[in-house]
Amino acid sequence: MSRSDRGFLALLLLGTLLVYLPGLKGPGVYDDQAVLGQLDPPDPGRKLQMFLETLPPHRLLSEASFALNAAVTGRSLAGLRAGN
Repeated sequence: MSRSDRGFLALLLLGTLLVYLPGLKGPGVYDDQAVLGQLDPPDPGRKLQMFLETLPPHRLLSEASFALNAAVTGRSLAGLRAGN
């Protein structure tokens, strides 16, 4: 990767971050509270079991992403939004 390519990617990343930064502090919308409620069980094995037993197949990947994100960033809306 050339130096100009790295510079372009850095500017693109910075611009994206600047555009999304105000949204990290906004209020919860749509299903934010429902997603936070699903992340309550503290046991990762129980979460996985719950996902596999109760979720339709098309939601498994997104819910697994939320659970991993919550494990890394905590249960704050800003952390979930930044990770996703």
